[in-house]
Amino acid sequence: MKAVHKELVILSSLLLFSLIFWLSLATFLPTASRDSLTLLWSAVISAFVMMVLWSLIVILVESTIPFLIVWALSAYVGVIWFTTPVFIVGATLLFLAGVVGFYRTKSQVQKTLGSGLVRPIRRALPLMVTFFVITIAIAGYVKVPRNALVIKKLVPEYTFTKLLGYMQPTIRAFDGAFKADRTLTEYLKIKTERAIDADITDEQLAILVAESKARTGKLFSITIDENATLSHTMYQAGTAFLQKKFDIYEQIIPITIAVSLFFTLRIAGLILSWLAIIIAIMALRLLHRFAIVELRAIPATITAYSFP
Repeated sequence: MKAVHKELVILSSLLLFSLIFWLSLATFLPTASRDSLTLLWSAVISAFVMMVLWSLIVILVESTIPFLIVWALSAYVGVIWFTTPVFIVGATLLFLAGVVGFYRTKSQVQKTLGSGLVRPIRRALPLMVTFFVITIAIAGYVKVPRNALVIKKLVPEYTFTKLLGYMQPTIRAFDGAFKADRTLTEYLKIKTERAIDADITDEQLAILVAESKARTGKLFSITIDENATLSHTMYQAGTAFLQKKFDIYEQIIPITIAVSLFFTLRIAGLILSWLAIIIAIMALRLLHRFAIVELRAIPATITAYSFP
């Protein structure tokens, strides 16, 4: 097989795994649940394979035009699923970082004595990984649903009821009328009768209780269920209040997720980068043993200062 064909094989492999990565990520992000962990692992494994292939490409590929074409496709293929200007900017930065890293590696190879591989690869891979992570963080910002944070999913009612049961003795020490299994109507009747010293008729009491329930429903933007327990009413009111507050800041939440995702992936990227370098070097040694790649001597002139 000719050298140009070997280059095309490794470049095509990079494009293939890039496609798999962005497809897996685009499918995983909108749900981001335990049920879609297979997609997450698909994205992680394909990203790691991309790092290994990238390390091999910057060393082995000499043809500039095929590299630029394939790398452009690999950087921009995510635009198929993340069709926003901010992602296109991220993909552009990723492409430019890859081009800079490619040429930096070629320059470092010329300066490296013998057949050292670590320093040349380190000139390209960390730079590419940094902007790769930035692009992933942008994808997370674009794809994470604005309504992803649902308070009722984070705090189920059975959990709230159980915690309220533990707290009931303490609450009753301050409010003797409180019982989690009482209805709101029963609770308000007791509170109203204790608050009013004078005797009132049942009709007057019902009017005062109805007014209290109306104020409660309006305050928390909920519909009061006459037969619901006090525990259920408190859960509805509390979750509605918190959800309203979170909805106000729903635009900030994806940004927070994106920033957190960047720092998390950047740390993981450092570990994976070194692992990718080790595997790439082992692969190069193996390919050399089977004569798939070869070592060649490149004449170079070393310039240094000295006394005449």
